[in-house]
Amino acid sequence: MCSSDLTVIMDTGSVVTAIPCQNCKGCGKHSGGRHVPHGHGTETGVFVVKNSNTARQTGARFSQSYTEGSSLSGTYVEDNLCLGQDCDLETEGIRFKFGCATKMTNLFRTQLADGIMGMANHGSTVLNAMRGKFHKDIYTLCLSPANGFFTIGGYETVRHYSPVVWNPNFQASKNKYYHIQVSGIHVDGTNSGVTKDMLKYSAGGALVDSGTTYTYIPNKAHAKIAAQYNKFCSAAGSNCAGTKVSYDKTSIACYSSLSPAQKASHPHIQFVTAGGTLCIPPQQYFFEERGKSCVGLLRDSTSFVLGGNFLMNYDVIFDRETGRVGFARAS
Repeated sequence: MCSSDLTVIMDTGSVVTAIPCQNCKGCGKHSGGRHVPHGHGTETGVFVVKNSNTARQTGARFSQSYTEGSSLSGTYVEDNLCLGQDCDLETEGIRFKFGCATKMTNLFRTQLADGIMGMANHGSTVLNAMRGKFHKDIYTLCLSPANGFFTIGGYETVRHYSPVVWNPNFQASKNKYYHIQVSGIHVDGTNSGVTKDMLKYSAGGALVDSGTTYTYIPNKAHAKIAAQYNKFCSAAGSNCAGTKVSYDKTSIACYSSLSPAQKASHPHIQFVTAGGTLCIPPQQYFFEERGKSCVGLLRDSTSFVLGGNFLMNYDVIFDRETGRVGFARAS
């Protein structure tokens, strides 16, 4: 494949691995494909099949749509693939079919990464294809605002500064994705009144999705959290610094751009799970847009999704051997 010349989103909520290819329509400009050595099959941010000595067209087409409205389509290409800087293609590599995108829409045209790497629990993913190459069927994602770590075959505790909170991956044997059950949500330690049935508990609970930017909460639960958030902010004292504004109606609250110190005066949000409580500080859940700071816990008519802002600064461990998902606060 294309080594480190092109970049991809690590997406636990999808299956397809795809990168932009030659003649891609309206694919935009991304971070990869610059200063590429000759013969790697890439040029100015796209993969060129004819320039690769190992790639071949399969003749099969693919089309993939995503929840937030973007899509990819093109053909499947087969090539050699190896993961890791020191990967030995002869002993650790595989032949893999990936999406060679000739059309991108919406966010895929403007995102920093060139493409996407689906890492769902089942399906034709890179990780599933490489299962036999690793000591254990475990991988971890540790995301931060600046960079992160992707570890395959185990997890490292050296970066952890809290114990791992383990939760069963709901019906892992037949579930394509990763779900954990949340039984309640607290605002700065106070129960918001959210019940299990509001959080899709019997249906699997929350989707753990690194490819979704924000966290989406079903309507009834969102209303309860918003009410408790506003109660916290209206209490006497220095709670919730900043000037509240009307901006994103799906957010719990928006403010004129907040400084780090102002964000720190807002409540922590706790998600109660069977394995323990997962706490999200305000510096983590706020997002910035057009001079506004908004709480990135957004209302959704149906979905319950723990997105990138929830996963940030956790080492998230996908233990597929035992059907568990673990969360440890990490640097």
